[in-house]
Amino acid sequence: MIKTRKVVAALALASFGLVGAAATPAAAGQSCNKVDVEVINNASSGVSIKVTKLSYAVGASSSTYHTEGLTNKVLSRNGGRADWSNQNFQNAPEGSPLKFRIYYKLDTGRGWGSERFQEFDRTGSTCTDNRDYTFNITQ
Repeated sequence: MIKTRKVVAALALASFGLVGAAATPAAAGQSCNKVDVEVINNASSGVSIKVTKLSYAVGASSSTYHTEGLTNKVLSRNGGRADWSNQNFQNAPEGSPLKFRIYYKLDTGRGWGSERFQEFDRTGSTCTDNRDYTFNITQ
């Protein structure tokens, strides 16, 4: 009798877990696509920057970042902007909350400085197809 209860309880938990997993965005298997990214340069140094890449992590507690290579674009100082259209975040299931890192280099006047990044937490909303993200570089 006790063994039967344990088996029934285990089966109930297992089936609940499968149903719960199917409802999560990750189980849906569809990535967040056709995302438009805009970066604005308001770096405190007041110089031009070159944006080199973007990375994202799925969920607020994740420390695993996935990199999207962006075509290097130079943004003029004090409000210069650039757009990257139709980015596909293959490792971000549609409906996922994301946090981002925008990687860039400062214009030193003698070339480009070392790569740095600024983080942006956008986990208060979710990634959907055709979403627009704007990132304002201030560091």
